[in-house]
Parts: sequence; C-alpha cells; structure tokens
Amino acid sequence: MSTTQLFNGLASDYQAYRPRYAAAALAELEAFAAPLPEGTVLDVGAGTGILLRQLCETFGAGLRYVGIEPGRDMIAKARQATAAHLPVAFVEAPAESVPLESGSAALLATAQALHWFDRPRFYAEAARLLAPGGTCAVLYNQRDTADAFNAAYEDFTAPFNARSEDEATGSEKRGGLGIVLLRDGTFRPEIAARFGAALEFHHPWRRRMTDEEVVGQARSTVQMRNVVRALGETEAMQRLRDLIARHTKGAGEFEVPYVTSLIAAKRRV
Repeated sequence: MSTTQLFNGLASDYQAYRPRYAAAALAELEAFAAPLPEGTVLDVGAGTGILLRQLCETFGAGLRYVGIEPGRDMIAKARQATAAHLPVAFVEAPAESVPLESGSAALLATAQALHWFDRPRFYAEAARLLAPGGTCAVLYNQRDTADAFNAAYEDFTAPFNARSEDEATGSEKRGGLGIVLLRDGTFRPEIAARFGAALEFHHPWRRRMTDEEVVGQARSTVQMRNVVRALGETEAMQRLRDLIARHTKGAGEFEVPYVTSLIAAKRRV
C-alpha cells in the first residue's frame, strides 16, 4: 500500500482520539508568521483537519484555508468533521504536487506528516507555493518518554516499527518515524537549508485520558496496525490493555504527558 492510503480504515479513530496541538505552539507560530503576506493558509497532509481547524481559530475567519490530503478516508472524514460555515476547503492531492498557484500561500503547515513525504520534493513544492515572507511550519505532538507509561508504550511498539529511515524499507514501516527524526534533529537543518534560519519550539503539556481513549488513539496509528499485523488483533490489544492496567492500577483514567513541537522558517523576501 502506498503511503497516501495507509490511513484508510483509521480515519474515524484518528478524528475521535488524536489530540489537538498545544495552544502555546499555535500562539508561537502566529507571532513568528506575522505579518502574514496575502494568500491562503495551507495544511499539507491535513488528515482529518485537526490542525487546519486550529489554524482557522488562530488566524481568524477572514482568510482562506485549504487542507491538502491524498488519503480517501482521511479527506472524507475531514470534510465531515468541519463545520460548513468555516472558510475551509479540502483538496485531494499529494504533498509533493499541490494544485495551487505559485506564491499563493501565506502560511504552509504540516502536522504529524512530514516523515511520510518525499521531503526534498515537498520542500521544493513548499518554496514554490509560499509567497515572499510566507512561513513554512512543521508540527508534531509526541509523548514525553520521561513518563513511565509513555516509555513502556514505545518499548511495546518499537520492535514492530522502523527506528531509522534505513529500516523503513516499506511504506507501512514509516509509522512513528517522524518522532524519531524530530528527536534526532533531522528536520530543522533540512528546513533551514531551504528557507533560512528556523525557529524550534517545544511545549510540554498533559492530557487526561480514559483507558479507552488511550486504546482508541493507539488504534488510529500505523504503528499499532503494524503490531496487530505481527501479533494478531486479539493478542496485540490484550497486551496494550495489560500495559495500561499496570500503569493505571484500575483508575480508569490518567494524565499522559505530551510535547507539541514546532519548527518554522520564512521564505526569504
């Protein structure tokens, strides 16, 4: 299966259980991007539209917002989840070939998606799309692995997923690779090389989740689908539930520490 359709079958859980991005990161992006040139706000690899709707909240309804998403299930869920009155549209297209005019984007963002792209082609496309002074922004939500549960969850899923680009021999093996590359410091120098000096901002926060929400979020990921493929649905989910139970000791809900990371740079005027 190509990377563009890997989330088919996962979109409902993705929309229901994936977190929003920390307000502090969006505020940092708003300050960095100011003043916005004229143009459209793009979310490339928009998924179910979680970030794009937040961008609309942050920058206001006076702009045009477009989500670029190639996945059939994801774009259908994005359209369903987005209120009709918002100035938001979704276009089915890959990140490396966006059917919009050159210089038409005031802000081009991508969240939880950069590792899925052909990055050299994507950076070239972002440079084409951005207006002079426009901002390219990359966001990721990641679990804080200083937390015992988060560390145990990563230990559980890691054997079934690539831990480097060299290991990512099949498209499905790229699940979770974005966090690896983010932590390794891969993205910032790539973006800076294309656009110039890059902002890097990391904001820790905590998310209260029920046991079932943790399960639902896990099921929205390609990483967990790889675990299920290897172990079978019954064993994989039982191991996950056992891991949660050991951490919560029957409490039924707990706080999961997260970090929202932002890397941003402006196209030179």
